[in-house]
Amino acid sequence: MEIKKDPDIKNHFLTKLQTYANKAPREGLHLTDLLNPMKAYWARIEPRPPSFKECLYFLAGKGHENYFLHALGEKHAPTVEWEVIYVSPDFEFVTLPVEFKTRRKNLAFIGSEAKDYFDYLQQLKGYCVAKGVDTGILVVFALLEKMDNFTTEPVLEVYKVTFEEWELEDMRLYLLGMRDTLKNALESKDPSNLPYCPKWMCVTERKKLVSPAKCLTCGTNLKANQINKHVNDMKKKKFDYGFIDYGFNPCKISPPEYKVSQIPNCRWLDICKPGHGMS
Repeated sequence: MEIKKDPDIKNHFLTKLQTYANKAPREGLHLTDLLNPMKAYWARIEPRPPSFKECLYFLAGKGHENYFLHALGEKHAPTVEWEVIYVSPDFEFVTLPVEFKTRRKNLAFIGSEAKDYFDYLQQLKGYCVAKGVDTGILVVFALLEKMDNFTTEPVLEVYKVTFEEWELEDMRLYLLGMRDTLKNALESKDPSNLPYCPKWMCVTERKKLVSPAKCLTCGTNLKANQINKHVNDMKKKKFDYGFIDYGFNPCKISPPEYKVSQIPNCRWLDICKPGHGMS
């Protein structure tokens, strides 16, 4: 048996995925355009094909979503127009809009859902506004949930989300205002009034250790999880009869130094140039 990688066939497959994903921008303004208006602006003004990495993310997300809907016997909800904004929930359960999300991070801890799922909930809230309901369903599929035994497992969680009246009204006003702002930006080809996307959409930051933390008293190099123990150990001096705790910090620790590099996540980073996304 001979097994070897075939870069030519791989490139053929990836190019096909890229061609499939590189569709022309949809007609009109969609809910997702208004949640990330700067990205929507550049996608129309300066169309660029998605990277192979983006295509693989699309494949993972859409593949799981489509299988999930097929298994449930559901179909994608039809696109509807609300206030000249096109809205396309993933599907509907009874009469409630449903948003399906795949993530590589862990599920949110109880109590931190509003923060960790902020972008998901904004989208679901927009669906509720357009549909005239106060409740929607959020389905989160965590592909690599960390388990107590240091392994990972896929985990599915379903949340029934009921929004307050003021939250829906705030979203309604935001969508109507951003609809006009984005429309004006496209007509004038001037994005200066559009908000930048969240930083994670622009770049991924990677930290590389340049020099470790160091005890300047004894010269010991320390890992991050060793610092507290080292300080506590240095607080005690061993004599024949045991330990004496002097109760003060006997050593000075120099912090670790890192070199931070930025990996572009956005096709338009070079022309958009958000302040938070550039070195």
